[in-house]
Amino acid sequence: MFFKNQVNTVRIVDTTFKRKSTFSPILPSNVECFVRTCEKDIYNLYANKHVKNRFFNLDRAEYNSLMNLKNNDDIIITSADKGGGVVLLDRVEYIKTIEATLIQNDTYEELTLEGVMSIIKNVRDELYDILMCRQVSKEMFDFLHIEEPLVPVLKGLPKIHKQIEPIPMRPIVSGSVLKWWYNVISVCCLRWCGDGSSGHIPLKEMPAVQLDTQHMGTDVVIVKSGRRICGTGACLANAPLHQNKSYFEFKVQSTGVWGMGVATQKANLNQIPLGRDLHSLVLRHDGTLYHNNEEKNRLPANSLPQEGDVVGISYDHIEMNLYLNGKDMHCPASGIRGTVYPVVYVDDSAILDCQFSEFYYTPPQGYEKILFEQQIF
Repeated sequence: MFFKNQVNTVRIVDTTFKRKSTFSPILPSNVECFVRTCEKDIYNLYANKHVKNRFFNLDRAEYNSLMNLKNNDDIIITSADKGGGVVLLDRVEYIKTIEATLIQNDTYEELTLEGVMSIIKNVRDELYDILMCRQVSKEMFDFLHIEEPLVPVLKGLPKIHKQIEPIPMRPIVSGSVLKWWYNVISVCCLRWCGDGSSGHIPLKEMPAVQLDTQHMGTDVVIVKSGRRICGTGACLANAPLHQNKSYFEFKVQSTGVWGMGVATQKANLNQIPLGRDLHSLVLRHDGTLYHNNEEKNRLPANSLPQEGDVVGISYDHIEMNLYLNGKDMHCPASGIRGTVYPVVYVDDSAILDCQFSEFYYTPPQGYEKILFEQQIF
């Protein structure tokens, strides 16, 4: 993409995109011996001023001619688009061709400051989320979280094989950028964006139902804008189940010890598994439904939720029912009283995603997503 600031200039930051690799391949002993011998010979050759008959493949006239071309600011020396040839172009014409390509071609777009800062924020949020969910190591996070990346440089490769005038250019972007992350990370090169406000005015929206960081266990980690739970402990949603019939879903992203269901705000969110007192009614990872330390029901042995499965929960203030990948499990449980909230807990590397709207499967007839009390009335 094509970037420029308000005064049509770009400030280049002289930094490296990624840390220098410390990886050193293990070589066979004979190869390593050969390499060290060559290095020693080369060093001795150039360190010894008394060595005569040094051989150069260029004579002085050829060397001077190349240096004159290199120091000529009126020309551009670049490689051809195909064939690997070297091409000399007039600098003014070269710049005009590149600018015309950027302006006239619909492929390139001038980014606004708000757009760039939004992408940078999204990248950093995603990196933090996968770190908190233990999907990458701290070393990998440090490698990907770049504060001052190398500025990609746009240049054109002349298509001299087409033999037409003016010579068309194939624009390419140079820079050491990870291919799978390039389309997002590369915008971070605009260091002139600074840390100022983006000036974006958010739209007014109704409150979203999500996991409540004010009501969660001490060692719980909530990411993905309140939709993913990992760590150890339990967490309530931020909306009570006031309506007559409500429905919500959980997706098992990573297996381990987990549970889901409904609970009151009196539940101990640091003590898992839930279901051991009057304040919670949950489905546990082994397929059992517990309330007040009693097994209320059990899923069939061949229908236990696995990694990637979606568990739907419906609640009508009398009983809770379960749905596995949209299929009714006919496994009701009841007994809990009072104002209840959706609840989920994890341990032993389990990761669960909560879905309080835009469900994976159609809710049962008469049931709908959770609504805040002010929305109902």
